[in-house]
Amino acid sequence: MPSSLLTSILEATTDQVRDMAIDYGLLISLPELTEEEGDRLQEILDFACEDGALSFWISELDHIVAHQTGLLSPDCRKDYENKKAWLREHFMECLKYGIEQKSPEEVRNLLEQYTAKRKISNFSIPPSARSTSVRK
Repeated sequence: MPSSLLTSILEATTDQVRDMAIDYGLLISLPELTEEEGDRLQEILDFACEDGALSFWISELDHIVAHQTGLLSPDCRKDYENKKAWLREHFMECLKYGIEQKSPEEVRNLLEQYTAKRKISNFSIPPSARSTSVRK
């Protein structure tokens, strides 16, 4: 990364952004989120959509966690690429069912029904995409 870009990111990193990045790192390391924690995570992600510095730090934290959890191992990456290819291949078919006007839950259900109907082996919607785990 060019040092001028890193300098720009560091200069744009306010105390608020730093605190949000720390909160994000703590939240993504939890096995489950309370409703309050889920709301805080959503607040951080919404803010990151408008703030390039926070978006950068979130990407960096995601990358670090992916390394620590082994998600960047060659086997995991190959599996991920296979699933991505399958989704890309069948995305157009999903669109013809009017998926753009469905809620995220309806989209997940449609994908699960689609995979079950076609008896696609070794493919499942990851638990994290099925529904957010929220404990009360």
